[in-house]
Amino acid sequence: MNVKELRIIVQPDKIAITRSVGSPETGNMNREVIKLELSIAKIFHKVLNKFRVVSAFEKNDYEILGKTLFKVLFFDQLVRKFFLDEIIEVRDSPDTYCRIYLRFKDLTGDIPELPWEYMLVEDEDRKISELYLGADSNQRFDLIRIVNENKISFIPKNDQKLNVALIVSNPRNQPEGRLPLASDELSNCFKRLKQKFGSLINTNEREDEKPDFRNFENDLADVITPFNGEPYVLHFYGHAQAKDKESMIAFTDENQNVAWISDKDFAAIFSQNTNIQKPQLIILQACESGQVCNADTEDPGGLAYTLAMNNIPAIVAMQNIVREDVSIDFIEQFYTSLLNGEDVARAVTRGRQFLGCGVRKNGEKRKMNEYYDNNTFGTPLLFISTIQPIRLMPEKVSSIAEKQVVNKICPKCKTLWKNVKLDKEICTLNRCGGRLEIYREDVAAESAIGNKNVSSDQVKAELNPQLPGKASLN
Repeated sequence: MNVKELRIIVQPDKIAITRSVGSPETGNMNREVIKLELSIAKIFHKVLNKFRVVSAFEKNDYEILGKTLFKVLFFDQLVRKFFLDEIIEVRDSPDTYCRIYLRFKDLTGDIPELPWEYMLVEDEDRKISELYLGADSNQRFDLIRIVNENKISFIPKNDQKLNVALIVSNPRNQPEGRLPLASDELSNCFKRLKQKFGSLINTNEREDEKPDFRNFENDLADVITPFNGEPYVLHFYGHAQAKDKESMIAFTDENQNVAWISDKDFAAIFSQNTNIQKPQLIILQACESGQVCNADTEDPGGLAYTLAMNNIPAIVAMQNIVREDVSIDFIEQFYTSLLNGEDVARAVTRGRQFLGCGVRKNGEKRKMNEYYDNNTFGTPLLFISTIQPIRLMPEKVSSIAEKQVVNKICPKCKTLWKNVKLDKEICTLNRCGGRLEIYREDVAAESAIGNKNVSSDQVKAELNPQLPGKASLN
């Protein structure tokens, strides 16, 4: 598929949108004008983090939050029109998906602290409905928070393995209001991934679940030693909190009780002043680890944000209080996407879409009117410090039959899908669901497919947007 990029840069008094090709658009940001919308969004954000119950709100509540966030960002009419026109262009180009980069520069107040992953686009005139940019049911958009535009220094080899250093922090006394970790469930998740992908995934775990931060640098060095200097993922499974404008992560003290470590101290482990090898990706599977704090000061913080500012290429974190089973569902989808050769932004989108539109825990498929009916789909967020999202595994090489591309048409919505894989059967445009047919100009070519040799450079592998409601854990 083709990739379109939109970069949204928010500054104290203005907003700018740049695109891959073409001139940018700029507009005003006026906090006085959007005061009401800001207040509504902040109230929602506070209450979201008070509940572990994923269905604490109704579907309509997330629509209100999502529309409010959109108004905060795109209050300027020219900027809103520019952005919506770009969205329509992507929607009407079935062979294209869009990366949306969101960057806050300078003192933009507390706007960066808002849960932008719930942003909803709806426009009756343009026939846009229920488009959550961070968890689009058709997976046509990636929503990415970006803090720097560093050059990507790592390109996966053809025989690359996904090395995962797993650190579990499960103190003897749990933080207030938190439950013991379901570490067995996470182990089962990795077992399923191992069964599916075999030696492509290589995990190494710290022996016990009571890490003392004073020894963490040495502990991590021991865990990554078997990777022999190869790039790795640091996966932290534990607790975090954002309290009194401070972001902290839970380790243990000498008595194996909880010891809270500040975001700055944790990120300093990966600074230039230490000898530890930096991970390419850090996963913080911990409540509130994605929240941004003190954004209205000269020294903003937050675990994920601070790690990104320390030039970790990618950080995936949870911005709300989240149940362990929900985070594990996301993690399994995320790793599956990475191992299939997709970049970290695509992988996060796959995971979010599953939480918002996929099957429920009892195996029941959601109906379309049940999509986005709980807070889970906006909980995971992605920070990057590279100019584009990194890829940790090589792009998957499809079979010759999969690489054969044709033009197909949907008899239901009349959309012409150009240069799609032969095995694409369902129209996913606006959740149409129509069964695709070979476009008549290609019928003659269809019979010759078995006799053709299609080289890998003739077509980019399509990203296989899933039919909404069909996502499932394998």
